[in-house]
Amino acid sequence: MISYLRLFHYQPTSGTIKLTDGKIFETKISSTESLQLDENISNFFQIHADNSIDDDTTQNFRFKDKLSDLVPVSLRCFKKWEDFDECSLYIAQKLKEKISKNVKNDFYLIIYTYKKENDNILCIVKMECTTGIQIRSESALETLNKMLPDKKSRLQKAAFIFKSATTKFKDGEEPVGQEREHVHSRILDRQDNTISGYFFNDFLESYKVVDTPESIANLAIKTISDLSGKYIKADSSKDVVKEMLKNELSIEKSTSFDALSNIVYSNLDEKKLNGKTYQDFSNEAFNIAKDTNPTVVKSFKGKVINPPKIKLIDVDKKKRINISFYKSLQDSEQVKLDTTSNERQYILTINKDLVNIIEDGKTSKKNNSK
Repeated sequence: MISYLRLFHYQPTSGTIKLTDGKIFETKISSTESLQLDENISNFFQIHADNSIDDDTTQNFRFKDKLSDLVPVSLRCFKKWEDFDECSLYIAQKLKEKISKNVKNDFYLIIYTYKKENDNILCIVKMECTTGIQIRSESALETLNKMLPDKKSRLQKAAFIFKSATTKFKDGEEPVGQEREHVHSRILDRQDNTISGYFFNDFLESYKVVDTPESIANLAIKTISDLSGKYIKADSSKDVVKEMLKNELSIEKSTSFDALSNIVYSNLDEKKLNGKTYQDFSNEAFNIAKDTNPTVVKSFKGKVINPPKIKLIDVDKKKRINISFYKSLQDSEQVKLDTTSNERQYILTINKDLVNIIEDGKTSKKNNSK
């Protein structure tokens, strides 16, 4: 059930953003200034929250610091009408300060408190409006403007802050060393798979819980490649190290900071290392990562979202030829691309156990020919 709900309109104009705050809607009226929340509208936003919280792309986050202003502000939203009034406006104004001035389209921020199962959730949802057509009869159509979308593609960003977990964090009641098990919020970003930095870092003052193969791989790769710049050989670079690590994690696998550090160790300068082994380098990288994100672990399953690929396309770009494969497959010689032995032809060799041959309109069949 939704207790409080409020809309804020953001309108870009002449290099600034105009913010207009709306009245508060309530399911059970507690103030003469409130408006009655219609049951159908309440259901609309509850469904948005349920679908978004459980979406496969929604990720877990934690507040950086219990002294963050958004911690007490979020918790006050669950209290009296006056608290929600003041704190929802504070949240809306904070987003206005953090959002890019280059935003072009109007959008709405919808803030509401929602009880789901045994917890209370503060929902902060950013939506872009659309225009719709209402059919009044077969001969009467009406244009409706400023329609909130019911399709996922129009829900831009959303954060769902859990009251119970945030309260334990504020009160210092979380067990030490169990940050990965204590999630303060879940955040969805349909405009950016990696979730826009301004939204979770600046606006929500949170960091991502690295509990997926993709999130921990990204943190490990960034930390190790950044640290490699301190010790890198003259004929190598941080970008080379990053590419090596992305190739290594192009498919999901069990790995560790030690294993990844060992892979790139040959690119580091012995003099700069001054006797440090790859395990020493690994420990240094892990400690930096741990300072950045307390939920990191040393051994993990990792995978990058967009691994390096080699692509072959037709020169006139008419999609007659479109072949791509992970660069790691070439490095492991499971796929070979010969570009030099024949003046007129590229020769591509692929291990048979990697592929099916598909002819248009026919079912895929495994190529078992010898």
